[in-house]
Amino acid sequence: MAISFYDSNITNFKKITIKPSMLLVDGLSTDYSGRPVANIIDNDSNTLMYPLPSDTHIININFSNPTNVSGYSFLCGLTQTDANPFHWEFSGSNIGGNNEIEWNIIDSFSYPLNNKNWGVIYQKTFNQRCYQYYRLKFLNCNSIGINYHGYISIEEFALYGLENIFYTYIV
Repeated sequence: MAISFYDSNITNFKKITIKPSMLLVDGLSTDYSGRPVANIIDNDSNTLMYPLPSDTHIININFSNPTNVSGYSFLCGLTQTDANPFHWEFSGSNIGGNNEIEWNIIDSFSYPLNNKNWGVIYQKTFNQRCYQYYRLKFLNCNSIGINYHGYISIEEFALYGLENIFYTYIV
């Protein structure tokens, strides 16, 4: 059974279009099975991705310009409930990179470690923020048995804002 965290204010915002070229998970554009990370932005919860096992997993969204964001949502573990997150941070930066000092935490969430066998439907809104780079950093995953330690199943991810802004990421 899924644990749901709905924010009714999310209906006041529009989903921001994220192009596959703007998205990386753990620095990669494919998961450990070769599935595209773009599966998490295709509006189909049946297409998912599993990053390589790690203590942390990071979804990076890189806009070409600072972009107003007022919320985010994600869906995890409905098809693979033994690979769920229980602690994460959503952050923004105008510099990006790996230096933690450059990232401003917008939202963080922790769930008790003893609640392992659940799916996650999470939505959160906040006062509008404007950054060029956003990331959702999963700090821990459930580890039911040795086979799933460090894995996470990510099914869908979205950002929300006042307008449906579309930017192309330029390398």
